[in-house]
Amino acid sequence: MSVTITIENNHKYIDTNHPELITVEVFDKDIDPYQVEYKVYPFELNLASGNFICVWQALGLYDDDCYCGSISANLLISCLTQFSVKSICREDSQDGNIYTQGIDIDRAARYYWSVMQIAQEAKKRNALVVWG
Repeated sequence: MSVTITIENNHKYIDTNHPELITVEVFDKDIDPYQVEYKVYPFELNLASGNFICVWQALGLYDDDCYCGSISANLLISCLTQFSVKSICREDSQDGNIYTQGIDIDRAARYYWSVMQIAQEAKKRNALVVWG
């Protein structure tokens, strides 16, 4: 399962105001003879459910029923400004074993910046940040 974080009515807004920002990609073009095309919209981040929970816990937004929801852009920006990318990163233990919970530093930083861009754009639009 995965969770997509985006801006409320993002597709409609981009289709109407900035269609040039939409890119088209082909799914499995090397192995799929039908070459299904799909649109990629800006201001969307799709996370594996485990990574989503890891990020949302670190932001203080996690609850048991958190796979769908919404938040004001200002509140999310506030959470992000207090957020440490290292809080969701994998770390080596003192005994030399690597524990696999957490996210590697590059991916964690990308998640942070993607969610921040989504929140800042939502603030400009006076829209909610939604996920599901």
